[in-house]
Parts: sequence; structure tokens; C-alpha cells
Amino acid sequence: MVSNLRDVETLAYRSYMRLYPNIPKGLDKNVRKPELTRQLLNDLGVRDKTMHNIMITGSKGKGSLAVLLAKILVSQKKKTGLFTSPHLQFFKERIRIDGKALPDELILEQTEKWENALNRIEQNMDEKTYIGPVGATAALAMQVFQAQNTEYNVVELGRGARYDDVNQVFGDYALINKVFLEHTDYLGDSIEEVAYNKAGVIKEGMKGVFCARQSPEVLAVIEKEALEKQVPLYLMGRDFDVDSVHLSLAGTCFDYYEEGNLVYKDMELGLLGKHQAENTALALFSLRKMGCVLDEIAMREGIRNLTWMGRLEILEKEPFTLLDGCISRSCIEHVIQISEEIECTPVVCVIGIPQEKDYMGVVASLKHHFDHLIVTHANNDFLKFSKEQVVNIRKLVKDVIYVPKVEEARDMAKELAGKKGKILYIGTQSMIKDVKTIYGQSTLDAF
Repeated sequence: MVSNLRDVETLAYRSYMRLYPNIPKGLDKNVRKPELTRQLLNDLGVRDKTMHNIMITGSKGKGSLAVLLAKILVSQKKKTGLFTSPHLQFFKERIRIDGKALPDELILEQTEKWENALNRIEQNMDEKTYIGPVGATAALAMQVFQAQNTEYNVVELGRGARYDDVNQVFGDYALINKVFLEHTDYLGDSIEEVAYNKAGVIKEGMKGVFCARQSPEVLAVIEKEALEKQVPLYLMGRDFDVDSVHLSLAGTCFDYYEEGNLVYKDMELGLLGKHQAENTALALFSLRKMGCVLDEIAMREGIRNLTWMGRLEILEKEPFTLLDGCISRSCIEHVIQISEEIECTPVVCVIGIPQEKDYMGVVASLKHHFDHLIVTHANNDFLKFSKEQVVNIRKLVKDVIYVPKVEEARDMAKELAGKKGKILYIGTQSMIKDVKTIYGQSTLDAF
């Protein structure tokens, strides 16, 4: 029987770790077993079809969008469950209510039934099958939300949707953030295949799906899915949009429009970047279409002070220090945009990206935007970092400083930047965890 949250985490990962590292490889549609999460939800008596669940997918920005949506709901005094993944430091970061991590005992109250249901499912699985740990955790989250009588639940999906364990939770609305080519080993090697996976969030019986700006290829796939499932589809750029976007150290300012008409002028957002203004528009439009009558003053106050860990997060202003979880060239443009808006020199870039990710693409995109480059390693035994990465990077940038420990990399970066410079930390979620820890900042609460 579990007695603490470390036991809960171990149990969620038990069948996965039993197979690791011999987990079958291939496309999600061939190797994933999301129906096991559905079975777990049923065994727990989760009444997800009667809950107000908002599902979020996309290739990037799922977490930011989820937090924005939850923050606006909480500003309207709606009790809101928030499920996100992965966690940075503590397992219970995945299960929050009103943006706050729950006391351990509130989660542990629900674990006996969850543990028994997991045991029954695992006893009937063959030796080559596992229940996805994120799906198992999502089922626990929904059980907790049900017990706590939340009014809305914002649920972030994993890398896919159609074959994603978390997508077994039924939602009455879905939001699809920007989709691009990613996880090709799991989702398929074309943008259409990736979009097909993401479009799986659209289900018959949903009341609406809200979509960020997409490429024509992605949009065609999503439109086809929505039409087949007979779910109303609302699009950024057609039904809602932003304009007059500008950035400062305080955040992002923009105007919000619906069907070409100005609705909210001079919106102030604590998050940095035009893409975050668009995320806010996506959240606002979806909630208004859901029938939420927003208290404008409370809503504005809520988003003005919002930040999200490791998403263009300002850690310090002297030297200006930015933390972002970018691991590929496809998402580095936002970091470059913000860096150019904030004029500080010298610029010190600290990257901690595993060797299986697109670290070379990140460096290639950034190489004209920094004065010093430090390569470091996140503290995670499941991720592979190597000196070979430094050798490869030196083919692009000759002056590379190799500092394996993140804390020592921080000290070096501060020395190089001085008070007037700029430090950019870029890397995986584990890198974000390490940097937040070194800077003495908690990751428990979303807001």
C-alpha cells in the first residue's frame, strides 16, 4: 500500500519500468495501449462524461495554454483542476487545483482505490504490455478532481492525441495549439501524419474545438476530422485574433479581436512573446464560446501577473536572465525574438539539450545571437549528454565552454554577463528543474 507520493510515482511507472529499456519501439498506433487508461478510469468510477473537461493538444505551448486557461477560470472564481506533465521537481506538480499543488494527504486519500485498480489491470497484462505512466497519473488526477468537486478541469495531453493515454479522458471541448513536424518516430514522418495524431483529440459529442493558427496542410487534416465528428471548429485568424503586439520587460501587450471587432484593448500579459498573446486569445475565445461571462477587471488582473516555468521565464533582471525549454530549431525563434527585444550585452547562452534532441539545430539558429556559449548537462540519468556534443557544436561555434554541472555553468554565465549582460538558459525540462533549483525558485504552484 502506498504511504507517500514517492510511492504513488513509483506505482504509476511500475509496469513501464518493468519493461524499460525493452519497451517496444515504433509508431504510437502500433505500440501504445491507451485503452488500459480507459479501463482504469472506468474501474475508478470517474464520471468524466459529466465533468467539464477541456482537453489541450499541439506540438508546442500546451502547458502555457493550459495554465492560461486555468488562470482565467480561477480569476472568475471557478474551482479548476489542472493536469500537466511532465513535472519538474515534485510529482504532485501534475495535479493542481486553482493553480496550487495539493497537500499530500488530499492525493493520498484517493490512492488506495487507484492502487487496487492498477493491480487488477496489471495482473491481466502480458509481459510485453504496460500501462502508460502519464495515463495512470491522469486517471488519478481525474479521481482527485471528482472528489474535490471541481467545476472545470484543464487537461494537457502528451505527445499525441489519437493514441495518447490522457486522451482517454472525455472532454466536452478541445484546444489545438500550433502543430509542426515532431516526434516522427512515434507520430509519423510527415506533417499530415502528425496532424492526424493531434486531430484525434476531436471526438463525437464534443461541443467545440478551438484551433491556433496552422499551416494549410495541418488545417486541412483538422477540418476533415471536425467535419467527420460533427464538432464545431473555430479558427484563429478567422474567428478571433490579436493585433498591436509589443513586448517589454513587463511582458506582452496586445489587442484582442473577435470576427474583426475589437473586444479587449491594451491587454497586458505577464508571459513573453507574440505566441503567448495568441495563446491568450485562444483561451479567451474558447471560454467565451463555452458561455463564460468574464469579469474583465478580474481577468485582466489574472493574466497580467502570470508566468509559466521555463517558458520564456524571466528569472532575474540584473543580469537579464531568461529560461526556456526549447529543444529544437522549430521553437527557438521565440527565444531569439525576445532576446532581440531586450537589448543587453554581452549575451551568454547556456544550453543543456540531450544528444538525441536537435541541439545542433538550436545552436545553428542561435549562433549569431550570443557572445559566449556554455554547454552543460541536466541532472537526469535517463537523458544522454556527451562530450561528443561539444565536438559537434565546435563545428558551428569555435568558442564553446564546456561545464558539465549546471550550478558551475550558472556561475560562469554570471561572471561573463556581469550586471549589464544577458543570460539565456535553453534546454530540456530537466534543465529547467536544475536551473529553478539553483535559483531557489519553487516549481510546486503554477500560479
